[in-house]
Amino acid sequence: MSYAREVNAKFENGEEYPVYPSDMSNVVLRLEVTNVCNHACQFCPNRKLERNRCFLERDLGMRVIKEASEMGIKRGGFFIMGEPLLNEDTLDYYSYARDLGFDFLFLTTNGSLATQDKIKKIFDSGVKSLKFSINGGSPDTYEKIHGKRDYDNAMSALRFARKYRDEHNIDCRILSSFIVTKDNAHEIKQHYANIKDYVDDFAFFGMATYASAVLNETDEIKTDFDSENVAHVEFSTSSPCALLQNTVNVTCEGFLTLCVTDPTNLAAVEDLHNISLRDAWYSDRMAEIRKMHKESRIAGTLCDNCVNRKNNPVEPFNAELYKRSLAR
Repeated sequence: MSYAREVNAKFENGEEYPVYPSDMSNVVLRLEVTNVCNHACQFCPNRKLERNRCFLERDLGMRVIKEASEMGIKRGGFFIMGEPLLNEDTLDYYSYARDLGFDFLFLTTNGSLATQDKIKKIFDSGVKSLKFSINGGSPDTYEKIHGKRDYDNAMSALRFARKYRDEHNIDCRILSSFIVTKDNAHEIKQHYANIKDYVDDFAFFGMATYASAVLNETDEIKTDFDSENVAHVEFSTSSPCALLQNTVNVTCEGFLTLCVTDPTNLAAVEDLHNISLRDAWYSDRMAEIRKMHKESRIAGTLCDNCVNRKNNPVEPFNAELYKRSLAR
């Protein structure tokens, strides 16, 4: 069971929801190194992003990682809404976090840019979990889902990663995920046959309803898992929200945000150009939002949309940061 699910289970069993977590070593730093992506997956809101496209400033990224370490954080994943291998600094961030004592670092990539040299550097950077997002069992279906014909590149990267990992006895799990839609459900078995010899684990996921970006096409491409008879993982949310306790999320603009499932920055809270990560995490605004969850006062907020699968207009938690991030 993931830490997020453990936290949610405690709250659902009636345990007290803390305003702040007591053990920061279980908290994960999620750093969005870029919101740029070289694919346009049909299930992902990135392709309709209204934010400016940008890369995290290197100095700020390094500072955030250092401050997270000083707060006691030891877990990190440096990707949120874009393809992390598009940022030339990504593996430097991982190496720096490793050197500071992070003991679990994970990376998800679509694999299309993962050359053999880059895969070697990923392993060298201290990544302990490398996941490939491959959402088709053939080049044609992959192109329909991803918007790019990169199936062969992604599969070659996966095969090389497994071979190199095993040959050099590297401590890193290799995983694969597959978001199921009506356009790729027919290739689930084929996909499993293609990847099973190269991964330590894999998962088929139902489509996520992103906090503020429920795509109009969602119902059109969603599949019926009951008819497919496939074991899968469904995304679920609840309030109080475990993400407020187990993740510190930083956008590529340098904003502390509440949620990794908000692609719009409606959930952005503090600007880390002007405040330390610690001060932002313990700010009055963050404390008030946690209390809102604790006291079930989220009606009309972005969190309400997420938990209750709504798509209502909502006000940003920090209007200034939201406006600054909009594409011009």
